[in-house]
Amino acid sequence: MNRRLVVVIAALGASGLIAPGFGATAALAKTKAKPAPKPSCLMLTDAPGDAKVQGQGNNYAVDDIVSGDIATGNKTIVGVLRLASGDSASGVPTGATYKLQWTQTQKVGGKTTTFQSAFFLYVYATGGVSGGFGTSADSNFGPSDSMEVTQATMNSQGVITWILNRKDANVAAGAKFSQLSATTSLADNIRTGNGDLRGSTQTMDDAAGSRTYVDHQPSCVRAS
Repeated sequence: MNRRLVVVIAALGASGLIAPGFGATAALAKTKAKPAPKPSCLMLTDAPGDAKVQGQGNNYAVDDIVSGDIATGNKTIVGVLRLASGDSASGVPTGATYKLQWTQTQKVGGKTTTFQSAFFLYVYATGGVSGGFGTSADSNFGPSDSMEVTQATMNSQGVITWILNRKDANVAAGAKFSQLSATTSLADNIRTGNGDLRGSTQTMDDAAGSRTYVDHQPSCVRAS
């Protein structure tokens, strides 16, 4: 090394302008960026071919659960349930009812609360669908439909989507979603001029997942 350069470096080191081992120290001083949270996808999955009446006979693909997910955004909560088929004509002609349920834990005003919530979709023998939402604070009783969900659809691929304002669903910042489950049922669902008549008669398929989701976590489901 050039003798003059050695003298300059030594002088700077003695003055405190360069600390010993400054190269390694500088590298360590760099703050490591926190890894982005992993996207949540397929919180719930289920083996195909098990949507049968009392476990016997033919499989009804339109009642056969494949997977499910939940996601939240600044304004909405979105639930998605995927079926093996969206051909409602392949199901039982009296109609069907679909439910996507979860446990929600959140802290508001320093108090932690836990309750169950669920989306419902009704397919009518007379045509069309409608959606609902409900909650239950009693662990012994699941949620029942207490609110209409106007943005509830089922497409030709068998993907059911619910979109609800997060305030209406009582989603607090930082809420944690767990124990996602789904059920498909045969039903006597009829639309009349005086209102909808609904009644589930036979569970066709059910599934439960073990993964969790935290408010605003990236997901394969989009929420606004």
